[in-house]
Amino acid sequence: MKTKTYRVNGLNLSSEIELPELVSSNVQKPDVWIRFGSVPDHLPEAAGSGVLYEASKDDFLFKLNTVAKYRVQNGKYITIEPLETTDQKEIRLFLFASTMGALLHQRGMLAIHGSCVAKENKGIIFTGISSAGKSTIAAGFYIKGYSVITDDIAVIDNSEKKHFIHPGIPHLKLWQDVVYYMNEESNLERVRSELEKYRKPIPALKPSIHVPLEKIILLTTKNTPGFHFEEVFGADKFQILRQNTYRVQFLEMLNQLEIHFKNISSLASSIPLYKVERPSSPLQVMELTDYIEKHILHI
Repeated sequence: MKTKTYRVNGLNLSSEIELPELVSSNVQKPDVWIRFGSVPDHLPEAAGSGVLYEASKDDFLFKLNTVAKYRVQNGKYITIEPLETTDQKEIRLFLFASTMGALLHQRGMLAIHGSCVAKENKGIIFTGISSAGKSTIAAGFYIKGYSVITDDIAVIDNSEKKHFIHPGIPHLKLWQDVVYYMNEESNLERVRSELEKYRKPIPALKPSIHVPLEKIILLTTKNTPGFHFEEVFGADKFQILRQNTYRVQFLEMLNQLEIHFKNISSLASSIPLYKVERPSSPLQVMELTDYIEKHILHI
């Protein structure tokens, strides 16, 4: 079957499935191969399991009965067995999420659950729990002229003794209220047909770019008005980074806890982390963007 090559998260992919969301690559030696094939219902020697997945060292199985089965092996091979009626967009959605998270862990790469923006070659990651506003604040900084490096998964590379962010999928995934707030076009494509969440394409960065990471910001909410920030240090900082690792629940079964500990320790010792509290309502995207830019980014 004919394959195409793409680049995302610092990796070159050779894929039998078309990935129109990604940047094309002409690399001759891919890091990862994505193919269609048979995937078992269970792993032969699973170290453990969770909701929809099983895992062991260098082997991972993700099953979504309405979409496809995915198997990730040795940090190099992704095999997909889709249902005959599955839409290609649905297959790609879960390929780019839990499946990609397992692949990154198998390769010993550090991925934070967050979005990253940059200006003047300085990267800022926004992290936090689901619905904390990671993509929303990235959209606010995009309006202010910042580049969006990645959304949802921020892959950090410290191979050059510094921490860099690799470009992710060139889009933002925004809930309907944010789309309305920002007067976005009404014809944006839904992430899933049953969700009021939309995919906003953004300009793709050069595949070879990697942006130095300068700060990490944890977004939280509160029930009182006004914004508040503080810098986080020590054990609290380490714990926040660990808790906000992308698909952190996979690590133990994939036998990656030691490597992850080293990666998080290196990050915690090098990059400042700030906690920002915002009101849970109303939506104050640009006000929060201005506040972060004034009080944190200029430090």
